[in-house]
Amino acid sequence: MRLVLDVENSVTKRDGKDHMDPFEPTNELVQVGMVNADNTDELHIVNINHDEAKDTSGAGRKLVQDILDMTTLLIMHNA
Repeated sequence: MRLVLDVENSVTKRDGKDHMDPFEPTNELVQVGMVNADNTDELHIVNINHDEAKDTSGAGRKLVQDILDMTTLLIMHNA
């Protein structure tokens, strides 16, 4: 499967500047969007640590990993 994946992260603000570095200790993964490029009906929006929904059970993280395990080509947005 060819998978298109996009992630949204929190951003740390310090000294009036945005620190969007993925290695910034306080930045967190917020949401993962995935669509099967071969069947665009297979669309998943997974909230990990979103203000409106959090993945407290781990089911969202498992879904992301399961889909990645089936992926033969990964197409990432803003990678």
